[in-house]
Amino acid sequence: MKPNFIIVGASKAGTTSLHHYLSQHSDILMSNPKETHFFEVESDEKSYDYYIKKYFKNWNGEKAVGEATPSYLYVPFVPKKIHQFNPEMKLIIILRNPTQRAFSAWWMHRQKGRENLSFKSAIENNFNRINKENTFVGEKGKENWKNNFEALKQNKILYRTYIDMGYYSEQLLNYMHYFEKNQMHIILLEDLISDPEKELREIFEFLGVDKNEKIDVNKKNESLSRSAFPIYRLVGTKNVQKIAKVLPSKLKKVLIIFLRGKSKTVNIDEETKTKLEKHYYKYNQTLEKLLDRELKNWSKGKDKNEN
Repeated sequence: MKPNFIIVGASKAGTTSLHHYLSQHSDILMSNPKETHFFEVESDEKSYDYYIKKYFKNWNGEKAVGEATPSYLYVPFVPKKIHQFNPEMKLIIILRNPTQRAFSAWWMHRQKGRENLSFKSAIENNFNRINKENTFVGEKGKENWKNNFEALKQNKILYRTYIDMGYYSEQLLNYMHYFEKNQMHIILLEDLISDPEKELREIFEFLGVDKNEKIDVNKKNESLSRSAFPIYRLVGTKNVQKIAKVLPSKLKKVLIIFLRGKSKTVNIDEETKTKLEKHYYKYNQTLEKLLDRELKNWSKGKDKNEN
């Protein structure tokens, strides 16, 4: 057995839902946990045998074997590492309006207690980093990313990547340097939401499994950690996850409903939204050519004074 596909991203674009849907298929094995991060933080020290035995130990003859680590799309040194492991790897990529994706990522970090800046200030901080250097390129970049990864596990942020995680055209071209286009299946989050059955049939066909197998797309992947943002700051991310493991399922559902009721709705401010839409214009224009489709409402016309 050798893993033969990966959902490589994008972050905050529906990879958790997609992982949940695919895990229901009888001929697909998804890694445990969902995100292994092997090719970004472990592959230099750990063997491929370690990767397979640790994350895919439940294999029972499934034809399609894969994982879903959304940061893989962004980290520039990952495509080469995946290619070295399996040049025939199939890649599933799900994309989301980059302005919405940036806001969603900020809100997640904010609620988990990692981010103290407002969205506007966090975006300005991100622009400042981008204008100074390409942080994760080369050997120094690998070290920076691993340090950032370790910081996130401690509920801290070293480098804000809200903006540059939305440079999809650059990220796709990086993968296209190592993989053929027919090894990549690219979808949009809005398409998965509007017609999940159609998108899943196409993904199953891409993976070479029964495309007509029924998947319950209405069955929610209920997770305490996805709804417990109001208490992250009090007890910490790891403790929330520990609590979730020991709670009875009925009590967990009650707690999820309660926490959702306490969650606050926060909207992106129009000034920052407009700035980001203008900033992403050139990247989205290139992406439209790569995908051969129009990306409606993803960005506004180019601003001469944009960052």
